[in-house]
Amino acid sequence: MKRRDFLKVSAVATLASGVNAAGLLAAETPSPPKPLPPPPLANTTPPVLQNVSETAATVTWGVSGPATGWVEFGDTDSLGRLARGEVNGLLPYDGHVLRVRLTGLKPGQRTFYRVWTVPIDFRTPTDIRRGEAVTTGVHAFTTLDSAASTARWTVWNDTHQNKETLARLIEHLPAYPSDLLVWNGDVFNDIPSEDVLIEELLHPAGRAYAATQPLVFVRGNHDVRGAFARRMGLAIETPGDRYYYSFRQGPVAFLVLDTGEDKEDGHPEYGGLADFARYRLEQQSWLEQAIARPGFQSAPFRVLLTHIPLRGPNHSADARAKWEPLLAKAGIDFAISGHTHRHAYEEPTAGQPFPLLVGGGPGPNAATFIHAEATTDELRVRLLALDGSDLGHWSVPRRSGSPQKTAGSVDHPGSPVTSG
Repeated sequence: MKRRDFLKVSAVATLASGVNAAGLLAAETPSPPKPLPPPPLANTTPPVLQNVSETAATVTWGVSGPATGWVEFGDTDSLGRLARGEVNGLLPYDGHVLRVRLTGLKPGQRTFYRVWTVPIDFRTPTDIRRGEAVTTGVHAFTTLDSAASTARWTVWNDTHQNKETLARLIEHLPAYPSDLLVWNGDVFNDIPSEDVLIEELLHPAGRAYAATQPLVFVRGNHDVRGAFARRMGLAIETPGDRYYYSFRQGPVAFLVLDTGEDKEDGHPEYGGLADFARYRLEQQSWLEQAIARPGFQSAPFRVLLTHIPLRGPNHSADARAKWEPLLAKAGIDFAISGHTHRHAYEEPTAGQPFPLLVGGGPGPNAATFIHAEATTDELRVRLLALDGSDLGHWSVPRRSGSPQKTAGSVDHPGSPVTSG
């Protein structure tokens, strides 16, 4: 055989041998296992209703791992509508918190909803695996209604991550039906991590608390402390994504103002990272416009919510100087604050012609909660201890600047006055 013919035959034989070897190898090697779906979620927090208006509401919940989710809702417990939470074409995906906005609602509408969550294994941009969906039971809430004849709300403040206080406050909620739950600042001691942020706002003391009663969040000075304080928006949604805003429920127009920190911006504790003086000036400009709006002007009652009081022990002098003249002009009927850790009531004065009620906290012996109700003719405010005992209640007639205390006492032994 010529050398050229030998090389041709050898090449063909080698190729055939390789094919047979590869085939044998493939036959002997088992197929790789089919990729498993993502593991089930270890847990999700109960939903928290936020930024509720007359026509919309946001449902927020925490998740224990990467997930997506959606909300079924409707006028009855049969539901029938779906909110997917898409933003710019992308559906929700996060390893900590999911959020879906419900829109197209009506004022004073009873709305039923159920939350769905699906774990997601985001392996590559084109290899995304979905796990098994889990769901909550059906919850219900009522949207705001500026035309309603009544308004009811509950106020907490200065809970400072105290689990016993939080558990007892949550236990009281069913006995004091409310349209809104106001958390009037100092939810935290400080915010060192996302886990603390999510746990305290979405699952305080490991309990459900705002799945049926919308949350109104007022930022306190401890809520701006810690490395993750700037991540507050992960778990909290407020109107306009600001911590100062106004809203109307029935006969009451509410003003929420953010008093910021309790020391001057240059204090060494803040490391040169605070500019609350400018922030309060920004709120002053906004306040002048807010109190001129028809919805505020037409309200039979006007209520101010701030964490740090504008007078009394440990008050915010800068906020008082910048806001008090406008608030006097606004015709505020009642102000509610916290911060001092000891409850107190301040009578109206010539300089500030509206009453001020300060809640206590944070320990169970000093903590309080406030329950208020308003009709078109009267505003009634109650201050209660954690055991449910009455610490005082006040009645404000329509467009009166001076409420009359009707019963109870504000002399309740507890923690000494301290700065929040």
